[in-house]
Amino acid sequence: MKKAPICTPWVLEPEKEIPLGEYPRPGLVRKDWMNLNGYWEYSIRPHNTDQPIPEDWDGKILVPFSVETELSGVRRSLDPGEELWYRRPFSVPESWSGRGVLLNFEAVDYYCRCFVNGVFAGEHRGGYLPFSFDITALLKEGGNEISLCVEDPTDSGMQPRGKQVRKPKEIWYEPTSGIWQTVWLEPLDPAGHLSDVNCTWSAEDCRLNISIHSDLSGPEGIRYRINLVNPDGETAILESTENSFEAVISKPQLWTPQTPNLYLLKIKMYRHEIVIDEAESYTALRTVDTVSGKNGRRRFRLNDQLLFIKGLLDQGYWPESGMTAPDDQALIFDIEESKKLGFNCLRKHIKIESRRWYYHADSLGILVIQDMVSGGLNWTNPYVQIAAGLKRKDNSPAAYRKSGRSDQAVRDEFEQTAAATVAHLRNHPSVICWVPFNESWGQYDSVRIGEALAAADPTRLIDFASGWLDQGAGDFYSVHRYVLKLKPQPKKEKRIYMISEYGGYNFHVPGHMWNDEDSFGYKSYSTEEALNTAFSSLIRKQVIPLIDGGLSAVIYTQVSDVEMESNGIFTYDRKRLKFNAELIKQLNTEIDTAFNTAEQIQEGKSE
Repeated sequence: MKKAPICTPWVLEPEKEIPLGEYPRPGLVRKDWMNLNGYWEYSIRPHNTDQPIPEDWDGKILVPFSVETELSGVRRSLDPGEELWYRRPFSVPESWSGRGVLLNFEAVDYYCRCFVNGVFAGEHRGGYLPFSFDITALLKEGGNEISLCVEDPTDSGMQPRGKQVRKPKEIWYEPTSGIWQTVWLEPLDPAGHLSDVNCTWSAEDCRLNISIHSDLSGPEGIRYRINLVNPDGETAILESTENSFEAVISKPQLWTPQTPNLYLLKIKMYRHEIVIDEAESYTALRTVDTVSGKNGRRRFRLNDQLLFIKGLLDQGYWPESGMTAPDDQALIFDIEESKKLGFNCLRKHIKIESRRWYYHADSLGILVIQDMVSGGLNWTNPYVQIAAGLKRKDNSPAAYRKSGRSDQAVRDEFEQTAAATVAHLRNHPSVICWVPFNESWGQYDSVRIGEALAAADPTRLIDFASGWLDQGAGDFYSVHRYVLKLKPQPKKEKRIYMISEYGGYNFHVPGHMWNDEDSFGYKSYSTEEALNTAFSSLIRKQVIPLIDGGLSAVIYTQVSDVEMESNGIFTYDRKRLKFNAELIKQLNTEIDTAFNTAEQIQEGKSE
């Protein structure tokens, strides 16, 4: 593979001893932990499940960057017929003596088998969600060793993989194989530990419902204590022998993009009056729903206030490190800069980010539309048919075949991953919408699957099928529209009208391109003046005139260039903003004004 031609500013900082050294699980923070990021040994060899752990190694790889990336130090592709081995030594701190030890992987793509001191510890399938192994019984005094074997079919398989392909082009990107998020250890009491916290806000009666999930060796003698700290620092104490709580919030401080108020939860778990676990979590008070606007069409509401969604498509890729951000500050940059330009939403596009990204979205205040990770196959030429106004059902045997979902195991994996994604991210107030399918990619049974997600999480909205194969269900009439003029909402359509992808204007910035000779976009402009004029015309002559007729959300493509795509607001290396910042802010203000006027609400009330 070629050397990455550009890099972001964060790799130019003095090299950190441990890359991405921040605590990786902000939703449940413990004091004791050990980051295992850094240099591991690696070996790539032909796949053979009977082969033992390698004795000879190819070199060093910088974890958590995938083997294909520049920052990994390897920059080599992993073929479907190969396996990637990792190895590193570690020692358990003496202060952890007598406690259990959990080995945590934030994400490994795709299938892995883990060994500790040569003994099988567990396996995991799936490239985007965290998993853990209890390695307590496998540890020995003194030094220990982790070995991990990874296989990744990329686009030769039907598994959820997003935009990863073995031959990148246009909107398809380089693969991510192996460890690509933080690896870490944490000590736990053998008597039990906290495993999750779920919070639900009921605005009608001002009650915060808190459910604590625990792994216990036995339920007797368990008691929980929560210090609930509001954004002003005031504390309420909740205690119970049950794992569920109700807290009445007399003066709720709601979460919005303008006021991202977070409530801190300091949790202690006791057994017979002895603390066996303690951690910090957080939550927020906010509601999401729809309401009929003045013309009878549905509008989006946040905390019972109408709100126009002004968003950017967010792929979450980086030139030197692929799907892994090079630094925590890089995650913050994309969110903060989007907000500075007047956007209030990011559509996280067919990728699940690190838990720290969602924490930053929560604490900095930006709405998130979360796509599920796509797999299967792309339907043959659906865009031509949709553009012609033809309809296609996605729940037939033919649809299963065309979407690569004929195999029941493939369908089961997608649905299990989607359900796990909801469970994984449900405590993040920034997430307001789930998107099961994008542009027919692997799309099947979207109504059934969308309804299942809605039942699992009634606190959010669902865009059943973003872009093309709309089946007439869900909360959104969701349209992708590039090149062609934006259209009004159909008269009979009452769902929220969201243009969930549009724009994608192409502009080259020499010295900041992944490929100077070959790039992709939907309309190309040769000067910044022409680009800004075209963008201004798009908003003022196409977007704003549709608002009075029902348009409630727009997602512009996209935050930054990505590999061959040169249609970002920022260049791929995040060093150049292509558009005039003041113009973008002014246009976003004009969108708000038009929306407020259309719904006859006072200025500022919509947000």
